[in-house]
Amino acid sequence: MNNFQDRRYQELLEEVRTLSSCIQVLQNNFERLADNQDLMMEANPSAPNLWLTPKQLGQLVGLSSSTISKYRKRGIFKKFSIKDVEKGQYVYYYYHRQNALKDLQKIKPVHIRSNSIYISDKV
Repeated sequence: MNNFQDRRYQELLEEVRTLSSCIQVLQNNFERLADNQDLMMEANPSAPNLWLTPKQLGQLVGLSSSTISKYRKRGIFKKFSIKDVEKGQYVYYYYHRQNALKDLQKIKPVHIRSNSIYISDKV
């Protein structure tokens, strides 16, 4: 019985390793797809600006740019929602239009209707 348990344990361990490897491949593929989608959106001249400054995002959702920055420092925005651009000694942060809005929904409801975005005070 002990030999059977050891063998089964090793089989399960190998399955977990295989699944972990598959998850890593899927995560890498997802990141590449997200990057490609961003590039396609940015290349489309009729698409709205995909990356917004803190001021632009704040205007879109009714918050100040300093509140947007405060949320970034608190970790409200996920990795895919922010990109930082270094210009000389300064670092500028840009917020992905769709991803940042999804992240902000954790704090304040954001509703999107027919390409117009408004904030609802109702929870």
